Amino acid sequence: MHKFFHGIKEVLILLFASVGYAVGIALFLEPKGLAAGGVSGLAIVLGYLTDLNTGFIIFIINVPLIVFGIYKFGLRFLLSTVFVIAVSSAVIDFCKRFPIPQLDTFCACVCGSVLIGGSIGVIFRMGATTGGSDIIVRLLRLKFRHIRSGGIFLALDIIVIALAGIVFRNIEICVYAGVCVVIEAYIINFILYGLSPFETVCVFSEKSDAFLKNINKSELQIRLLKANESGVFFLVAHKKDLPQLRLITAQSDETAVVVVCASKGIFGGEFSPLGADDE
Repeated sequence: MHKFFHGIKEVLILLFASVGYAVGIALFLEPKGLAAGGVSGLAIVLGYLTDLNTGFIIFIINVPLIVFGIYKFGLRFLLSTVFVIAVSSAVIDFCKRFPIPQLDTFCACVCGSVLIGGSIGVIFRMGATTGGSDIIVRLLRLKFRHIRSGGIFLALDIIVIALAGIVFRNIEICVYAGVCVVIEAYIINFILYGLSPFETVCVFSEKSDAFLKNINKSELQIRLLKANESGVFFLVAHKKDLPQLRLITAQSDETAVVVVCASKGIFGGEFSPLGADDE
């Protein structure tokens, strides 16, 4: 029973994310000719050239990519991705029955890219894709695990934007499409990776005993990962505790040096799951 309700929850989340993705394209980006990368952007360009429906073009492009994706990712990938593609393609074409919001190009760019980026991020978190460049990104991530998904999207989208610039012959549209791509990439990365509340800290102190004693007495949210006899400490500290950590260090050793490094993610232990990834 638990698995049944969990499955229903996943389907509903994918449904709402697919609708959000489609609305972002149909009501905000497409009316302004903003081909903001990916298969959706390519479909907007091809739709302009051929007068075919954008949703239909997206579906046709996705067929060979889905076939290849099944080979790499399995049946669950097939079912979830086909569901997302079918819903989003249908909603894109259905949205043409509604009046287009009367927004300037900049507002349409921001609203559309926020909807699309947020929707893609959620869909990725659910283990599915919107097809198209999402499948390409996941395939590339299998080979290049060190490159974040948003960065790969950005590279692919630049190619589509360049093509749109040639077709539409409008530099302003290209600039706005570029803004869309940047916003989408940021939101996708934010949803997939989040903003870590922790920072990595290195402390160099000649009075290591005093420093350890004061740290152990404190109630700060700090984890000492490594210490050596030369007085070098490697810690993970919550951002809100950094001022107090600096104060404790100064009280322990006025000649100590504290180096704070921004952390994009900390995995393992009591932090984020070590095996979690956006695939």
